[in-house]
Amino acid sequence: MFGEKAAKGGFKTIEVFDRRSMTLDELAVYPLFTPEFLAWLKRSIPPAQQDRIIYTAHIRGKKDGHV
Repeated sequence: MFGEKAAKGGFKTIEVFDRRSMTLDELAVYPLFTPEFLAWLKRSIPPAQQDRIIYTAHIRGKKDGHV
């Protein structure tokens, strides 16, 4: 999905690297998530799934003539 959108934006090459899952506890360090929201997630997501609730990735794209 991201690749299709990037191609529409004029990117000729796209590199995805450092892709990994994040745990619920790792999300706590980001100020985007309130303690109440994190507590709700902890109650809502089964413990066996809390070690991989989101995926992160670094993405680099290049357009012709740009570095």
